Amino acid sequence: METSTSPQHNTHSHPTPPSSPPTLDPTYTNLRRTYDRIDRHNTNPRKTTPRRTHRGNPSRGHDQYSQHLQPHRSGPPSLNHLNPGPPTPGLGETSDNTAADRSHATDSTPSSDSSSSTSETPCFPGDDPLTKEEHSFRICCNQVDNMPVRCRNDKFEQSTHKWDLWVSGIQKYAIDLCGMQELGIRHEAVKNKYNIYKIVPKRFDKTPTRVHTAYNRHDVKRSRRQWGGTALVGIGPTTKWCNGKGEDPTGLGRWCWTRYQGQGGMYLRVVSVYRPVYRSNNDDKQGSVCAQHIQYFNSVNDTRDPRQALLDDLSSEITSWQLQGDQIVVMGDFNEDILGRRINNFFDKLEMHNLIFDRHSPADMPPTYSRSQTHPVDGIWGTANIVATKCGYMELGELPGDHRPLWVDISFQSAFNHNLDPPPLLRPRRLVLNNAKVEQKYTKRLKRELQKHRLQERQLNLEHAIAHNPPGSTLMEAQAIKANAIDHLAEIAMKTAERHCRRIRAGLVEYSKAIAGPISRIKFWQYAIRRRQGKHCSSKHWKRLKNQAEVKIPTRHMSIQDMEQEL
Repeated sequence: METSTSPQHNTHSHPTPPSSPPTLDPTYTNLRRTYDRIDRHNTNPRKTTPRRTHRGNPSRGHDQYSQHLQPHRSGPPSLNHLNPGPPTPGLGETSDNTAADRSHATDSTPSSDSSSSTSETPCFPGDDPLTKEEHSFRICCNQVDNMPVRCRNDKFEQSTHKWDLWVSGIQKYAIDLCGMQELGIRHEAVKNKYNIYKIVPKRFDKTPTRVHTAYNRHDVKRSRRQWGGTALVGIGPTTKWCNGKGEDPTGLGRWCWTRYQGQGGMYLRVVSVYRPVYRSNNDDKQGSVCAQHIQYFNSVNDTRDPRQALLDDLSSEITSWQLQGDQIVVMGDFNEDILGRRINNFFDKLEMHNLIFDRHSPADMPPTYSRSQTHPVDGIWGTANIVATKCGYMELGELPGDHRPLWVDISFQSAFNHNLDPPPLLRPRRLVLNNAKVEQKYTKRLKRELQKHRLQERQLNLEHAIAHNPPGSTLMEAQAIKANAIDHLAEIAMKTAERHCRRIRAGLVEYSKAIAGPISRIKFWQYAIRRRQGKHCSSKHWKRLKNQAEVKIPTRHMSIQDMEQEL
């Protein structure tokens, strides 16, 4: 319906301006101009919502990032409380067409009752993530868009809101494994107290956790902030099934993986991938992910495009894992339409399928990137035997980042070939009596702890006090309290000394028979030479080493020179 421009039909015609211009509130003027710019921006279909991050400081602007994730669809909020008077010319309401459009938008706005009822009910694309079936393994893909790296106590406490949001989302939706992309952290430059390896166990208290990160290890800069990077964080009892972990063999941090061991020789390998965006003119100055990859490829005389090189290298890795018989789940941000030909052909050649789109139609799923209105760029894929019982997208703001978090539920039977309860966690003892160096460190640390609490002096004073008691009498109440306190402090001192006497190195390197075999043979021949030289050797230990090395030749008549040749 067209709007007439004649004065008698224009219901929004302005009154005759007074002789003197009205006095305007400066706050009202500035906010009105700001929302006028937002109106012009949202009505232009070629533009999207402005970026919320700052290229120079990625952590800037995260306090209210959820307000900028979606454009203002119903127009700017009312500013009548700032200036209740009539609209003034020059503030965005001088045009009749503008007034008519706003009146039409006001008429089409739903009632407050319906809007309040819809806002109370959350809308999740796909299945409802608030419910989780028993014996299911929940995997989440979260593009976090740079986590805080500040290390000062006062500033770090102010920048931990993203960690608070991430932890609350993990606990709310009972996520077992979270794949994170674009952490933006160079972990070796961050202090241990504020490192992700310290933050995650501290935030989840007594819940078992397992953290693995990957970042560009060739970066010559020493700053804590580094664009890109991936991580996999396991939470809960399923972490006890972790069998190994690894990352991109080039050291660029393009992906990382965690391997779970099931029953009957079944293994599940979960991969978190971050693929860089196309290179722009200023990427070299700002140290973008694409610029980092180009710098590395130039150093090794590799002329491939970084985005295509990631697909090629990842394809060869997945192929080698499939030859080992592993089940594979790949998730990440590919910065490209995952429904396009390139990504579809990539996973079709690997015989992998999209776990979410197998259960829900792609037409019903929204874009995953907050500033994209056309296509999703994030996805979760699995091999043939992996089937999602429940899956879908979460709303923006449920987890940190400007991408929608993706999630899938996989049954234990499909992932691990059993529904048994997690095995008990067996922790090795740090204090071992067959290592003299460990014994010395334990004794030295224990003496330091005993002197710190003056336990020997307190024990001697207690014994002198007990000597004055009547013969055959029991300890007095105060003496019993002191004795229990001394015993408790001594127990703490022994546990502290044991905790610092030896570092356990386990689980960092995946077991490989091709590497373990030569190591066993080297140990056996070194022990055989020692035995032939007449030194003290255990015959049982010699037999165990021989069985591990799988040596079948007789060594009774071999000389030292022959053993050295075998070595």
